[in-house]
Amino acid sequence: MSAARARGEDVAVVCAGVEGERTLDDAYCAGRIAELLNGEQAESADEALAISRSFSNAQEALEASGNPRQRDLGEDIAWCARESVYAVVPTFAGTRGPAAEVVVLT
Repeated sequence: MSAARARGEDVAVVCAGVEGERTLDDAYCAGRIAELLNGEQAESADEALAISRSFSNAQEALEASGNPRQRDLGEDIAWCARESVYAVVPTFAGTRGPAAEVVVLT
């Protein structure tokens, strides 16, 4: 988060969802990121912040998402629930056809 704050620019957190629908795990993660950035937030962040604050930790939120693709993935969910383990920031650089191009800031 410090790299994002240090740039002094607006940060957009975009949820991917699944099959055109929002997902609890995406909203939770967006809320955690917005909370950790601790800056001025747009109204659109309110719901994600409320969702992230309704869980005691990331693993609880990810397990509650109800995504059928996550059944029987206890160890994987625990691994994905880790926070602040990498010192990189993925940054949107543009699009290539229908795909987003992301670069990594260190």
